[in-house]
Amino acid sequence: MFKSGLWAKTFSLFLIAAKSFGFTGTEEVIETVVQECLEEERNSCLGKPMENLLRQTEKLNHGPMDHQSRLTLSQIFETYLVVTDGHFESIDDLNRRYRLLGEKIQTVELFSVSPPRLDYHPLEALSVNKVFRQLGPLFIDWEGLERAGEIIEDYQADTIPWSGPWLPNTKTTLFDSDLSVLAKIDRVLNGLGHLSHSRREERMLWDILGKDSWEGHCHAWALASIVTEEPLEMIDIEGEQVSPGEQKALLVKAFDRTPTKTFGHRYSGDYFSDGAYQDLRPEAFHQMIMSYLRDKKSAFIIDKFPGEEVWQHPIFRATIKMTEDIFEPDAVSVETNVWLAQPRENLDSRPTGIADQFVKTYYYRLFIDPIPSEGGNHRVLGGDWVSQSLEDHPDFVVVPSESKPVSSNADLNKHIKVIRNLFQF
Repeated sequence: MFKSGLWAKTFSLFLIAAKSFGFTGTEEVIETVVQECLEEERNSCLGKPMENLLRQTEKLNHGPMDHQSRLTLSQIFETYLVVTDGHFESIDDLNRRYRLLGEKIQTVELFSVSPPRLDYHPLEALSVNKVFRQLGPLFIDWEGLERAGEIIEDYQADTIPWSGPWLPNTKTTLFDSDLSVLAKIDRVLNGLGHLSHSRREERMLWDILGKDSWEGHCHAWALASIVTEEPLEMIDIEGEQVSPGEQKALLVKAFDRTPTKTFGHRYSGDYFSDGAYQDLRPEAFHQMIMSYLRDKKSAFIIDKFPGEEVWQHPIFRATIKMTEDIFEPDAVSVETNVWLAQPRENLDSRPTGIADQFVKTYYYRLFIDPIPSEGGNHRVLGGDWVSQSLEDHPDFVVVPSESKPVSSNADLNKHIKVIRNLFQF
C-alpha cells in the first residue's frame, strides 16, 4: 500500500497512536485516508489526513462526535506529532494535560450552566501544539494571583508599526498614471541602464486579482510596517520626487509575497474552517503576546475577525488583567486590551499618529494545572473564549520570518537589490 519507507513509517506511527487509545474505526479510516493521499501525489496532502480523518470518523459514528471522543482524537493527533518529532519525553506531559482536560469536561458537563468548550477540534489542537512547541509552554503565577486578587501586565513593542496604504484590489493606485510610483520606478531604473517594466507587470497582475471590497494588500502593509522604518521625508531619486506615501506603497508591494510564519487556521468558508473551529485558541494567543511583546519587544500580526474576510493588523501593545475565575475552579479570567495599527485608504504622507491606532478587547478563560511546576508557576492546560469574544476573536496570527522583501511583481523582484539601495530599506 505504501510507496516509500517514509510514508510507511509516518502513518504506521499515526496508526499506533490511534490504536493505543482504542479509537473506534480509526484503522479503517486511516487506511482510506492514506490511500487517497497517495493517489493525489501531492506533498501538501501530508496535512489532508487531519481533515479527512475527522470527516470519515464522524461518518462512521453517524454524526458529530461527543466531547470526550473529539478530545481523544485531538490527543491522537498530538501524540502522533510528538512521536514523529522524536520528542518522547513530552508524552507524559501530553497525557497529563489531556487527562485533566477530560476530567474538566466531565465536571463542567455536570455542574456548569454554560460549560466551556474544551473538546478541541483536532486542527485547533495542532495549532496550539505548534505555538507551544515553537515558543514553549505557558505558565501562570497562580499563588501570586491569589495573594494580590488580580495581576495587571503591560507589554509594548520597541517600535510602533507605521500606518500606510493597504492598496485594495479595486484601485489602480500603483500604476494608473505616468505619475504613479511604479511609473517613477521604471523611469529611474531605465535611466540607470536597467530594463524595467514593473508598471506593465502590475497592470497584468491587477487584471486577474479578486475584486471583493475587502481584498487587497493589508497582509503586506502589516508586515512591511513591522520590518521597515517609516518613510517620513520626500526624497529625490535620480530626479524623481517620491513622497512618503508613495514610498510606503512601494514597500507594501515589495513585501506582498515575503514568507511569514502563521499560527492558527484561516477561515475559508467550508466545513473544516467553520468559525466554530480552528480559530486561534486563547492560550495560544496569550503565549504569542508573552513571546513577542513581552520577551522580544516585537509587534506581530493578527487577522482580527474569525470570518471569511481577512483584515490583518499589527499588534504593538497589550495590557492584560487576570483574576480568579468565579465560575470555574483552577481557572483564570483574562481581559486583554490590544493596540493595533490602522492602514490608510490612500497615499497619505502624514507621519503615523494616535489617530492611526485603535484598541480591541478580548475576554477569555485559561485553565491551569492545579499542581505547580518546578518553578512554582502553574502550567496552562487549555483555554476558552468568553463573552463577546466567543464570536469576535483573532482568526490567526502571523509573525515575520525574514525581513527580505519578496514581491508578486516579477519585475520588482528582478531589480529589488537596486531598489533597496536607492530607497534604503
